[in-house]
Amino acid sequence: MPFTYIIESASTKQWYYGSSSNPIKRLHYHNRGWNRSTNGRGPWILVFLKEFETAAQAMEFEIQLKRHKSKSYVLKKYSMYFLAKGARHAPA
Repeated sequence: MPFTYIIESASTKQWYYGSSSNPIKRLHYHNRGWNRSTNGRGPWILVFLKEFETAAQAMEFEIQLKRHKSKSYVLKKYSMYFLAKGARHAPA
């Protein structure tokens, strides 16, 4: 199943929004520096996951989140999809 995810930089606290059918594998790509947008700003921690029926839906939601540009709004409106601190995936 496809997901929209948010990862957070442990060093800068910046967020990166993405979508993937395998967000854990994608997190490893980000932490290895294989993504130009996140390279050199990690380590990254998976903090948000929302599952969808189709990849198109996941990508549309990713775009919607990016339009908000406000962490506080996203935290408030979509709080149910943020992972509890103990369940967050850190770099392996």
